[in-house]
Amino acid sequence: MNEYKKTQDERFLRNAFETTDEGKATILALTMNDETRKQNSDIPEALLIQEKMLLIAQKGVLRQFENKKNNQNEALENKLIDLNIRLSRLKAELEKYPKYKFAKYSLLEKNELASIQKNMNTADIMLYFFEGKAESGIFLLQKNNLKYQSIKNTQEVKKHAKQLKILLKSPEFSQSHVQIKLCKVLYNHLILPFEDDFHKNTNLIIISDGEWNGLPFEVLINGENKYLVEKFPISYLFSAKFLEKNKKLASGKAIAFAPFATTGQQEFPKLPYSITEVESIKNVKSFFNSQANKATFESQINNASLVHLATHAFTDEHYPEKSFIQFYPNSKFSAENKVYLFELSPGLIQKGAFVFLSACESVGSQNIAGEGIRGLSRAFYLAGCKNIISSLWKAEDYTTAYISSHFYKYLETGESYEKALQLAKIDLLNDPKMAQFQDPKYWSHLVFMGNGFVEKAWYQNLYLWIIFGLILVLAVLKKLNFLGPKA
Repeated sequence: MNEYKKTQDERFLRNAFETTDEGKATILALTMNDETRKQNSDIPEALLIQEKMLLIAQKGVLRQFENKKNNQNEALENKLIDLNIRLSRLKAELEKYPKYKFAKYSLLEKNELASIQKNMNTADIMLYFFEGKAESGIFLLQKNNLKYQSIKNTQEVKKHAKQLKILLKSPEFSQSHVQIKLCKVLYNHLILPFEDDFHKNTNLIIISDGEWNGLPFEVLINGENKYLVEKFPISYLFSAKFLEKNKKLASGKAIAFAPFATTGQQEFPKLPYSITEVESIKNVKSFFNSQANKATFESQINNASLVHLATHAFTDEHYPEKSFIQFYPNSKFSAENKVYLFELSPGLIQKGAFVFLSACESVGSQNIAGEGIRGLSRAFYLAGCKNIISSLWKAEDYTTAYISSHFYKYLETGESYEKALQLAKIDLLNDPKMAQFQDPKYWSHLVFMGNGFVEKAWYQNLYLWIIFGLILVLAVLKKLNFLGPKA
């Protein structure tokens, strides 16, 4: 970057971008499909069994945390540390086998800018945030363009971002002048430098880093006093490496779970509007209350192309593997009613499903150096789900139901995931009946991660068929001289 600033030679700018993204993509790339690589490698069966036994022991310790007594906490933590060390050593041993090592690290070929841009649409604009010790800035990437802008007064801007995230997560109604001012100041620092590159049909893709993780860019306010979400559909990605060309989704069934639709507990209260969420999805197989249990989820997930989870969730900052999604408490053992992050293993989801996690705190907020946020959404991505809507903080049941029902309405018309979510939020902002819920804390918690595309059904393009049919009829009539003699 220093060389680019000295010379303005774009080769240095490209190299800076590629190096930055390579760091973000590495951990995810190494984790994805690793189990399949091991099974098709030269690793001895005995070592694979040893690894499996250590993983089972690790899961057992994590589950024991659920029923621990205070005097057992330190012993369990020490046991977990020991198992993690043994697993790390074993993984290093596995990489001594050439066939496996080659299959694993061949994925880490340099993230060439040209191949990333090839996967972009002409309407896409990617804002790629970089946070370093000496330099923090933003890359703007388009199909045929790359720019970079340093963030001036970085520490002050980061302080504003942190303050805004705290205000948005606060349970108090706080559409105060302070919050509005922060939304405007952050827009001026993070979006305004690139405003001339935006156009009416822009699809905005955000790749965060550092303090920008967990910031819903939708709430930033421009000079026209409009939220960014009112201007553009917004999606988020873990790395530019995972930008893919729009593809038709795999066919499969839609399933939805609402374990606390009519009943609740002190720890996990009733979510009455989760019924509205589920009922807004057409042709869905629904599971309510006691039917919405962990065993049913595990039996259904592999063949689903759409999964909606209207329930409670928790992201553990200290032990991310303990983060969980809560299902109906059928079992007296608490752990048997939860799907933990570590149970969402790579390759679990075969259909490339879309998942809507209306559960609270499903994104998480722990920042892992070089790869952004670690949370349940990341775990679903590793499990095989490339398109996810999840929550940045504890969700408000009523507004979440409103947004999700409008989201599915737009999805049925063939809109992309990010566009459908944008339109649903705009509906809420323009609905007089929802005036008390128009503070960003009620609608900006839901964010879309991915770059999905929903192919329109044939009947949604009916007008194209009608035009084609009329042209065909006119051509036939002309050939038969029914439109008059030739000149």
